Amino acid sequence: MVKLYVDGHDDLKPDNVSFRTVIHAYMKHGENGKLSSDIVDRIQDIGDLVTNGEIDFSDNPHIISEVTGEVLKCLAKSGVADAGKRAKSVFEKLNQSRGTTISEGLNATNHENAYVSTVIALLSDQKTADLGHEMMHDILEGKSSILPRTYTLNRILHFYCQNQNFPAAQDTYRAMLRLSKKQGFETVPDIATYNMMANLCFQTNDEDSSFLALSILNEMEEEYKSGLLSKMSDFVYDMVIHKLTKSKLPISQGNAHDVLMRMIKGYDNGALEREPGTILFNMVLSSIMNQPVENKAEKAFELLQLMHERVKSGKSKSHPDTRTYSHLLAILTKDRKLHDSKTIFGVIQMIEDEENERRVFLFDNIVFETALYGLSDDQYGDGALADKVLKKMFFLRKNDHKLVNPNSMVMNLAIKAQLSGHRSTASCKILFDAHRYLMNIVSMYEKDESKVLPTRVGFNTVLAHWEKTHHLKSPGMAEEIYKTMKRLSVNGAVDVSPNSFTNNLMMRIFARDRKIKSTLKAVNFFKSIKEEQLDIHSYNCMLRILAGSRMNDKVDMANNLLLDMESRKLVDVASYNAVLSACNLSNSNNKQRLLDLAIETYRRLKVVTNPNELSFILIIRAWKKLSNDKTEIERNLRLLYKDACDRGIKGKRLEDELKENDYTWNKNYAETSSECLH
Repeated sequence: MVKLYVDGHDDLKPDNVSFRTVIHAYMKHGENGKLSSDIVDRIQDIGDLVTNGEIDFSDNPHIISEVTGEVLKCLAKSGVADAGKRAKSVFEKLNQSRGTTISEGLNATNHENAYVSTVIALLSDQKTADLGHEMMHDILEGKSSILPRTYTLNRILHFYCQNQNFPAAQDTYRAMLRLSKKQGFETVPDIATYNMMANLCFQTNDEDSSFLALSILNEMEEEYKSGLLSKMSDFVYDMVIHKLTKSKLPISQGNAHDVLMRMIKGYDNGALEREPGTILFNMVLSSIMNQPVENKAEKAFELLQLMHERVKSGKSKSHPDTRTYSHLLAILTKDRKLHDSKTIFGVIQMIEDEENERRVFLFDNIVFETALYGLSDDQYGDGALADKVLKKMFFLRKNDHKLVNPNSMVMNLAIKAQLSGHRSTASCKILFDAHRYLMNIVSMYEKDESKVLPTRVGFNTVLAHWEKTHHLKSPGMAEEIYKTMKRLSVNGAVDVSPNSFTNNLMMRIFARDRKIKSTLKAVNFFKSIKEEQLDIHSYNCMLRILAGSRMNDKVDMANNLLLDMESRKLVDVASYNAVLSACNLSNSNNKQRLLDLAIETYRRLKVVTNPNELSFILIIRAWKKLSNDKTEIERNLRLLYKDACDRGIKGKRLEDELKENDYTWNKNYAETSSECLH
């Protein structure tokens, strides 16, 4: 087309549309937003073509700046390594063409666009970034061929925000504020400025961005009050509330409530086009829950009341939803206000009333899980109230409430709630009641009166409490639970089969009194577990039981078990420590044999893993207790202590163990300790 025009076909002279069409066609050849060097060469050739005077644009001089501006924009977006260098070349040719007859139409606006596109291209290329910063500095200082305007700086700010360059974006924003106060500079931030900065603050993780987000909002509100903005941006309020509620600083979370109130006021006064939605109310409720204040519940109820009042008055369509009430229940839990029948069922009644009024489903599992979680608190829980909540859940399900479906999690929480307050044998009634509660749930399931069971977590919760008590019926009650879990599993129930934690609880319950008969019961239980179900925790549990038992052959049994663990490569430092402990606690008169076994166990420990402080304490104790040769004891204890120091193990317990004998912690040990420190 250009060749034909040059050859005399005046009717084929390229115009603005021609060049733009070709440039946009080239841009479509990019992959993942990047262009090949060959395509960029062709785009750059177009820039050279309109500035070299080969085509006479005296009848439409605007084409030069407009087309060159498009070329520079493409270079800024191209992603090629030398984009900055190319842009600089095109821009210099554009400047050279200024003042000539063919470029009289290069007005301030067109030149400004070209200048900014060049700056962005230079900044995007590491090799020319310094030049880009220099040109940017000239703009801000009024030393460039263009005057800074809001639109100009917004384009550069957009580039920084796209690349998440928080410091540069913040500097540019601050410069806009600074220049706006000088005469002759039109750089007052607009809605686009505030939106970009608010979004960038939201994407930035450091806490400083929370304070900047709040200051951006304050500055926008000041501009609106002074008449420089006709409307404020609801997007900025959204982003600031999101940012503040996600902050880890209590002061920032506290500010979220204030910002929400300001947004409501702004909407009511006509400064905002969109009201705060339910999601924003819920986010502020969530932040209230995490604040270290005493009146959480009062604040939450006030916010909920405000939502209701605004809806009823016609000012808002932001109704409370399921998440709103879940947050309210969680706040009541944190504020220790949930454990009152009137409070919790008052909230449930509020939900029920709103469901009937709006004909929507608001109850769901999350509401009940949140309530039961609060009622299952170890110290402040309430089993009776939790049972009422669970029955309400089953009632709703029976009446075809689509979103309420009692599941294993709520059953686990209800069982845990039954155990609230169980701290000692004085409260064994609570434990017996919880046990009966669990068995009643199982009975209902097996009679097809219920289709839901707790998982093994619920069963293990009750077992763990039987393990803590010294009641004579503990073993029998534990066996009932264990057999029930096995039976349910065999009959197809999901997630109720005993696991490693279950097995360990059972062994500890059986062996609590350390009597030989009890220990043998634990040993037999251990042997009944299938080998593939045994893990290192089960082995270590059995080793600890043997170490503390009164059995005469416990050392041999523990050592044989350790050998089995080594063959299966299921062993850690705790395993060896248990055998060392068994040697120390044995009543056998053959002390030399016990010492030899302790030394051998310690040697194997060092081969397999690294000893810890307890390992050194136990082997030192073995030497002191099982050897009669004071010289040998002194020599080995000194070697052990030096080894511990070399490994960086030098705790108070270890030193106290050495100080217990007159012949141990002496000048030599003090010197060894000093050497280790240096």
